[in-house]
Amino acid sequence: MFIILLFGYDISSFHLKSRQDTIIGCSIYGYSYDTNWDGYESFVYSYFSDDDPLSYPMKVGIDRDGWDEWSRGYVQFDISGIPDSVTILSAGIQFLLAYDGQWEDEWDWRGTWIELLDMSMDQTPWTPSNGDYDDYTLYDDAGTGHVYAESLYMEMDPVYNTPYPSESTFIMLDSAGIANLQNALQQDWFGIGIHRIGEEGDGGNNPDVDEGVNFFGEETYLYVSYLPPDNPTLSNPVFSPDTDTAGSYFTFTIDYNDPWGYSPDTIQCILNDTIIINLDLLSGFSYDGTYGKKIRLNHPGIYNHYYYTRNTFGTTVYYPSDAPLNKINGPYVTYPTGIKEETASPDKYMLIDISGRVIGIFTRYDTKNAIGDLKPGIYFLRKGNTIKKIEVIK
Repeated sequence: MFIILLFGYDISSFHLKSRQDTIIGCSIYGYSYDTNWDGYESFVYSYFSDDDPLSYPMKVGIDRDGWDEWSRGYVQFDISGIPDSVTILSAGIQFLLAYDGQWEDEWDWRGTWIELLDMSMDQTPWTPSNGDYDDYTLYDDAGTGHVYAESLYMEMDPVYNTPYPSESTFIMLDSAGIANLQNALQQDWFGIGIHRIGEEGDGGNNPDVDEGVNFFGEETYLYVSYLPPDNPTLSNPVFSPDTDTAGSYFTFTIDYNDPWGYSPDTIQCILNDTIIINLDLLSGFSYDGTYGKKIRLNHPGIYNHYYYTRNTFGTTVYYPSDAPLNKINGPYVTYPTGIKEETASPDKYMLIDISGRVIGIFTRYDTKNAIGDLKPGIYFLRKGNTIKKIEVIK
């Protein structure tokens, strides 16, 4: 079963096909154990995950017996498998409690209140260590910083009853924890510190408190729900016809797709930076379909154009991607005004520039020479009722 709770998001606005859920086992776990008046700093116990849940514990608690002992746990996850560009929706930690008496140096009372805090230090430099040296770095890091979740009372089972711990405890991270996890994607690891609330003891009611819990550190998991980056795409632009006379109809279409399932708030074709055409859905779905429109162009010239969209999430996309700096060339509209039909006879060619001005009427042989004398640009040849576009490049 996967537990998902969302902070600050309306799940109804997302298509379920877009959300990704993942479970990540810990890569490092351990604890730092500090004894007052022993002349040493906290002893470090830190282990790489080795798929053996019975290997080592993760101990959290206090023992105010005169020697005053504290133990703070920590766990680290390799999150390199989550792309940096995703948006984290929710996250939680699953702990598996040990049973009372499984490891030595147990607590007098097998339950306590714990908190989860952020860890700023990568635990790798201290790993592996089985109390081999003393250092306060991880101990301090696990007991300070922002609290990721509300305090939770945990209690170990009194006796062994299953190969794995009999109780699984799941704690959701708050919004700050999710934000830190989001930021941690770039460093590829995420750490959590665990400590007992009220490590100075319980005052006059119980100054000699001795309580804590042990975890199967190996069996600690990070549950993450996230959305891939919102990357709507525009593709396959088509305009038809390529060339026609003024007053003719031209159709402009483009394909739109949004993996998150957002529809376009607006999707437009812009001609010559001045003519804005709002496109309609012609086929498919609003978030994955073809948009277009058929319009009449009344003035001769070349209509270079580009496409623009903004989806309901607020993401904008252009096609071409560097538009309006670069545009799609065409269509071409010609209007040879004042030329009678019989002037463009079947056996002669009328040469027309992009503005519709008639350059001359030539035989087939003379037309080749006339084209050779033209400056670079777009021109049209008309023979009878047939018009052909030509482009002169020199």
